[in-house]
Amino acid sequence: MSEDTYANRISPAACLRRNPDVRETPVDDDIFLVAPDSDDIVYLDRIGTAIWKLLEAPHTQEDVRAVFHDAFPDVPPARIDTDLNNALQDLLARGLIVVDRTG
Repeated sequence: MSEDTYANRISPAACLRRNPDVRETPVDDDIFLVAPDSDDIVYLDRIGTAIWKLLEAPHTQEDVRAVFHDAFPDVPPARIDTDLNNALQDLLARGLIVVDRTG
């Protein structure tokens, strides 16, 4: 999957949110999610965990990027964008987060 697949599918202004049907189980500092359609157990890495926590309230793709760029000013922006694109694409593909089309 190319790096720009996510960007081509979702507008930067699209509002992302957690899928309310996902079950979450914290274990110590780790978070495990149960995908609603497959019952697959998904372990969130550090970037996935940060996105999951941020999307407790809906945010646009641009909001998410801004938070990560502010949090990691010494990391090249292109690296952050690539890592975020990959993580968001994975979360979307697994049905763990969704595009909020209600508002």
